[in-house]
Amino acid sequence: MQDKFLELRDKYPIFYYHNYIIEESDTQITISFDFEIKGLTSFEPKWAIEKQDNFHFDKNDSIINNIIFNIGMVEVISYLKATCSPKLIVECGLLEKEQIDFYKKLYFNGLGELLYRNGITTSIDELFEIECTSNTVYSSKNISDLSGNLVLVGGGKDSLVSLNLLDKYKNSNKCYILNPRVSWIEGVKTSNYDISDVFSVKRTIDTKLIELNKQGYLNGHTPLSALLAMSSLLPAYLLKKKNICVSNESSANESTVKNTTINHQYSKSFEFETDFRNYCNNFISKDFNYYSLLRPLSEYQIAKYFSKLTKLHHVFHSCNLGSKTDVWCHECPKCLFIFLLFSPFLSQDELSSIFGVNMLEDIKNIEEFENLIGVTDVKSFECVGSRAEVNFAIKKAINNMNADELPLLLEIYKERYFDIDDNTIDFDNYFDSNNYVPSELLDVIKNEVINNDNR
Repeated sequence: MQDKFLELRDKYPIFYYHNYIIEESDTQITISFDFEIKGLTSFEPKWAIEKQDNFHFDKNDSIINNIIFNIGMVEVISYLKATCSPKLIVECGLLEKEQIDFYKKLYFNGLGELLYRNGITTSIDELFEIECTSNTVYSSKNISDLSGNLVLVGGGKDSLVSLNLLDKYKNSNKCYILNPRVSWIEGVKTSNYDISDVFSVKRTIDTKLIELNKQGYLNGHTPLSALLAMSSLLPAYLLKKKNICVSNESSANESTVKNTTINHQYSKSFEFETDFRNYCNNFISKDFNYYSLLRPLSEYQIAKYFSKLTKLHHVFHSCNLGSKTDVWCHECPKCLFIFLLFSPFLSQDELSSIFGVNMLEDIKNIEEFENLIGVTDVKSFECVGSRAEVNFAIKKAINNMNADELPLLLEIYKERYFDIDDNTIDFDNYFDSNNYVPSELLDVIKNEVINNDNR
């Protein structure tokens, strides 16, 4: 793939971010981005927002334009990756050096998995050059009257845990969902929120990108969580919410490939969170407070807490492959990881009822099982927990069961792998001090999750 990478870069040396277009009807706001791979094709991805009575949208507002311009800078990566054109020319905004450095780092680390899986060798300085040909300056602004939380919600357990931890603040909270699905809305409603509390956006990928993927152009993972972060500024501004709450845990910091910085979850990491906070403060507004509520916690602790939220057990779906139809696919690493993670807290019958099958009885899952526990150098390229906490959860589950109750994969683990991990971390009482959680909410996390085993 290295040869193809170099060939495409030579053939298509320039990618343009021409402009963004804002259109309004009586009921909807549409944002279109104008991208082009010179000599190949153009793209027009679209974002659609239903108008609501609780916000006023002014397409001439400088803050709105600044946010949308920067959403486009993150959206670029999904299209730029097809040819990895070495020069990105931005024609609709002037970026300072610090901003260019932010995006170069995001593009390089956000495409780290794609580069690795395609055997591509490059560096942060070599991958992309960013050149601005516009004199349009988007400046940081002060924003008054911001309060409350905007909670980003997906279909998995994490954001539902955040909603429940923030329950006492419910009257001042709103939810943000990108491309909502039925189960996601059900999770919000089951957490005692109304549909009117949801700000939803429909993002449409240009079909020409899908055609390029079919034709064999470069394709792979892009940092969706970075796009969620940047785009969340728009509903936060429109709804006048100060705190933008995401649900990324400490486990997201671990590299996917041992002894490297390649991380499928880079845009969920504390490093990205820090970079994004700094970018937002310096170039959009210091009045927003972007933070991850679950950053002090491990996936294990989140599962332990969620296991008590029984009303949500048949609502959440963390499987990406089955997300479009709100099912568990039973075949991907994410399904297996979630099944393992809950095994110390829920019975095998309870888990089988949630998933539809017992994934630990299927020998076909042994390869991904070994990836998750760290037998191999490459952990599954999915949003899964650390190797250490997977082993911790498995050992807890085995110790909770009688020997004759062990499902197949746990039997194999007990025979082959029980002593492979000398981890000394007590994940029941884990706390990561590298976080930006407001102090009053740290108390909630400590009281509700870490120090409350009887919940």
